[in-house]
Amino acid sequence: MGKQSLTYHAYLNSWTWHWKRKHALHRAGYKCAECLATEHLDVHHVTYERLGQERPEDLLVLCRDCHAETHGQDNPREAGKRSAKPLW
Repeated sequence: MGKQSLTYHAYLNSWTWHWKRKHALHRAGYKCAECLATEHLDVHHVTYERLGQERPEDLLVLCRDCHAETHGQDNPREAGKRSAKPLW
């Protein structure tokens, strides 16, 4: 795993990401933007250009299945690996 990947994963476990994730979920009404599911929600980065300084439009709430489809993955669990949920 490269340095950039470690930095990304550390960010996903930070308070900053926790706050942004929580607010993205709230803005989306705790529903998937694609299928309106309300369980197993991830917050997808539409762009990584402003990682750590994301704008609201940089984040998209998706359920695990839609998130996996967005990344072209057959297994929804693979998409979930990229969206670490803080432990607090």
